Amino acid sequence: MQLDLKQIRETKAFYCLECGKCTGTCPVAVHSNSFSPRRISAQSSHNSHPASLVQDNIFACLTCQQCDEICPSDIKIIDLMRFLRQHLEPEKRQESCSHGGILDSICQIMTSPTLNQNRLDWLNGDLKTSANSDWLYFVGCLPYFDTLFSDIEVDTLNIAKSSLKIMNHYGIEPQLLANEKCCGHDMFWNGDMDTFSQLAKSNLEMFAASGAKKIITSC
Repeated sequence: MQLDLKQIRETKAFYCLECGKCTGTCPVAVHSNSFSPRRISAQSSHNSHPASLVQDNIFACLTCQQCDEICPSDIKIIDLMRFLRQHLEPEKRQESCSHGGILDSICQIMTSPTLNQNRLDWLNGDLKTSANSDWLYFVGCLPYFDTLFSDIEVDTLNIAKSSLKIMNHYGIEPQLLANEKCCGHDMFWNGDMDTFSQLAKSNLEMFAASGAKKIITSC
């Protein structure tokens, strides 16, 4: 697992002074001696010790950007983490998935062009939508979160319902897509660019076909 020269230059990893400020501000490093943004940045810029980079568990990174904010050399450490994840073998990436990998699996299933989802059964008579509105409400994965985290009584669809109520209050009756896909945010940051690209392409095609001029999301 090695970064190419273009990625190293793009993230400015060559500028690492090994000052340790990034590791000092990292909330993960505070609780784990095995995780160090400084070590990962320094080693990746030399294309050395690829095994060490994996052992440092690059999926422990929260992408909070504390390290980016404090770096005196303006290194894009968060982008560096993302590039490193892209270079991992798929099975290595799968081993690090949270929630047993179910969210990643759902995203991969969503790339199927023949998939037909049942996404809108949460709508009730009090919520107004329109098939011809200039506004489009992107609900995102809230319906899936509602099911996955039901054991801790998280009602994420209340976010969507409340958002629609606010829009309706201001006279907006947005379109909803019956078969919209996940935005692919987690796939992007997990380094699974193939799945991310397919999800993005599918959503962009649906956005264009809807004729909507503005998109609102609360996911």
